[in-house]
Amino acid sequence: MSALHPEYEKIVECLTPLLGARAYSLITIDGKCGSGKSNLAAFLGYRFRISVVELDLFWLIENGIRIGFYDDQIKRIIEFRRNLNRPVIIEGFQIEELIDRLKLLPSFRVYIRNSLFAQAKSPKYQESLYETKYAPVEKANCVVTIESAK
Repeated sequence: MSALHPEYEKIVECLTPLLGARAYSLITIDGKCGSGKSNLAAFLGYRFRISVVELDLFWLIENGIRIGFYDDQIKRIIEFRRNLNRPVIIEGFQIEELIDRLKLLPSFRVYIRNSLFAQAKSPKYQESLYETKYAPVEKANCVVTIESAK
């Protein structure tokens, strides 16, 4: 059995008091493309037995170009979990922009870094504008740095 990555252990420790109650909470995971957000979200979903919303599945595509998300569907899923009084994890690139649009307030924010795998699939200026406007690292309750293979 492989050992749990120390950074994952840190997040589990931080989230256990919040998710142990099993009541509604919104956990967000942000980070650059390729940083390991989906892997972390899948692990946490499994570990705490809670639903995960992967934003990659909700891209609104027009003429082969990603133009945004199906915000209404994402909001509907989150509201459904809230009405059941159950937690949910939502992960994706530039998630702060989405939760701002949807007028949501996360219970806990995670920002993940992985310099070995993070790839710029969006223009650097777009990342810079996002980081300046939404300050995802500063808003994070927990910043995770993964420096090993996924």
